[in-house]
Amino acid sequence: MTPPHPLRFGIQAGPVDIPYTARRTYWQEAEHLGYDWASVGDHFMPNPIFGARDTDPWSEAWTTLAALAEATTRIRIGVLVTSVGFRHPALLAKMAATLDVISGGRLEFGIGAGYLEAEYRMYGLPFPPAAVRLAQLDEAIRVCKRLWTQAHADFAGKQFALVDAVCEPKPVQRPHPPIWVGGGGEQKTLRIVAEHADGWNAFPAPIEQLQHKLDVLRGHCDAVGRDYGAIRKQLVCTVIVRADAAQVAVELARFAAERRAPPDRARQMAIAGTPAQVTAALTPYISLGFDMFLLMERAPLDDETLHLFMHEVAPRLRAAAGHV
Repeated sequence: MTPPHPLRFGIQAGPVDIPYTARRTYWQEAEHLGYDWASVGDHFMPNPIFGARDTDPWSEAWTTLAALAEATTRIRIGVLVTSVGFRHPALLAKMAATLDVISGGRLEFGIGAGYLEAEYRMYGLPFPPAAVRLAQLDEAIRVCKRLWTQAHADFAGKQFALVDAVCEPKPVQRPHPPIWVGGGGEQKTLRIVAEHADGWNAFPAPIEQLQHKLDVLRGHCDAVGRDYGAIRKQLVCTVIVRADAAQVAVELARFAAERRAPPDRARQMAIAGTPAQVTAALTPYISLGFDMFLLMERAPLDDETLHLFMHEVAPRLRAAAGHV
């Protein structure tokens, strides 16, 4: 299957924070190289499953993104993904509209139900059961859409309410910035994707598993009368590209030390190899319909992968997709 959209490539914040000045330079270089997208993660602390400590630095997403919007000119910018429980959706809609104006209409709006309970507890935020968080996600998207498209918005849901609410200025993008939903829950999350989203955000998994998820998404699209092909599919992955196998081995060893993982586990956590090998590893995802690939940042930043991927991997993937 050839994706209906041209392939796009981007960078995504990794599980370890990067000092702002280094990230700013990295984003500017990605933009110069021709990457299409750059995004940050919405957390209050690093994720301990990646070997990070809760006292390690982690910058707030939306304030960081506002500064990076001013530091770039063309690249699409976003948050993957905003946790619905961190901010009331009316406030979030206002923030997103403001950022779309600041960036000249470059915002990609990512949102999800949230999953890392520890960061909610440490800030005294409610962390309700998954069913409630998913209901919040559904209603939050509806709230944002109303505020972005209506002069005065009312909403009476079980989770949120608006009374004659105003959001001015409106986003530059009409009717609103593209909406991305992250998560793979088959009954609720993918239904929300089918109803509301312009794109679905996923992580690497066995091809058969992702194909099943996409089949479920297609079924939800059929049920709600949505064009399945109109929903973009995006893969976020750690990628390591080096010119030869010996350099790949050295960099994999560094990656294993970064993640405090044994070498075998590190090889499972990253798509690593020469340009030809990385192309071969990512091409099957294109056949599933994925048309966006985001490279997860590492600390320290991997400039060599940033350059090699765009110069040598991206053209091969475009050729494989028939988008030369």
